[in-house]
Amino acid sequence: MSDKLRELIHGLSEATGDDLPVECVEGTYEIESDHFTLTFTSDSEIFEIHSIDVRGNVGFEHKIINAIHEYSDENDLEVIASNVRDTARGFWEKMGYQEGDSDGEFYRVV
Repeated sequence: MSDKLRELIHGLSEATGDDLPVECVEGTYEIESDHFTLTFTSDSEIFEIHSIDVRGNVGFEHKIINAIHEYSDENDLEVIASNVRDTARGFWEKMGYQEGDSDGEFYRVV
């Protein structure tokens, strides 16, 4: 894991108050804590959120997304949320995303 991704994990840990174990399988990262699960990929241009499950912990999704936005802004990364369910569209729109060309894909508008 790169130093930059370690910074993100540290930021997420601070934002959520959780100690965050991270697994990486074939370039896909998964963070699983008692309060949430986050699956993502990241390269030199794009941070792609594959899934977020906050397990009913109200407000955690905002903390997670804000930490990702801070990390992405510092590293000049475009942020994409993929696999977005219809029931979550409103959340992503409130967080500053718009629907992309592919089904279930939302792009952060900066």
